[in-house]
Amino acid sequence: MTSAIIVFAIMTALDFVWARYTAAVTDKRRLAAALYSGAIVGLGGFSTISYVDNHWMLIPAVAGALFGTYLAVR
Repeated sequence: MTSAIIVFAIMTALDFVWARYTAAVTDKRRLAAALYSGAIVGLGGFSTISYVDNHWMLIPAVAGALFGTYLAVR
């Protein structure tokens, strides 16, 4: 259960950062976009490592992705 919560939290953060990255690129804020880009790679790598061995972790990953984008765009 703890792993599912961690994956959910990471994917929430990852999708939030993706949405903010897109906004930064659209607004031509280079430094912000670059920092978000680094966060995307780090969070994405960690999240992938978290569910590669247990495919059931894709369920909280998808839920976190949905929630992260919802939070960023509201």
